[in-house]
Amino acid sequence: MIFKFFRQYQLWFSLYLALVATFLVTFWLYRLPMMIFLNSLLFSGTIFLLVMLYAFFCFWKTLRDIQDLDNRSGQAQFSRPLEQAFWDKHNQTLDTLYKEQEVIYQETDHLKNLVKMWSHQIKVPLASLDLMAQTGSLWNII
Repeated sequence: MIFKFFRQYQLWFSLYLALVATFLVTFWLYRLPMMIFLNSLLFSGTIFLLVMLYAFFCFWKTLRDIQDLDNRSGQAQFSRPLEQAFWDKHNQTLDTLYKEQEVIYQETDHLKNLVKMWSHQIKVPLASLDLMAQTGSLWNII
């Protein structure tokens, strides 16, 4: 799950690393004291870590909600508009699939009834031909 989180927020991690690299180059080019840079890096890194822990908790909660959708009945409670839009599209797709499945079941039932009716109607002439062949009266007709 941690790899999914890093993949989801890879832009933020890349941006933070780019900012750190930019500030490091700036401090090095202007020959500013590196202790100030390290202190600011520690401070901003701590804030970034706290924000990422909160983001990880939200990500974990959302992922758990998505995985538990089958175990619950009712509407999922998503907090972000993108998640809610995905959920709505998912439900719309499921409704379409259920309607298509119902049409397929109706067609299958219709075909079963047709085969059942046809087999019943064809049994009578075949049974009469079999009876006529057994009694020998079939050759009298021909």
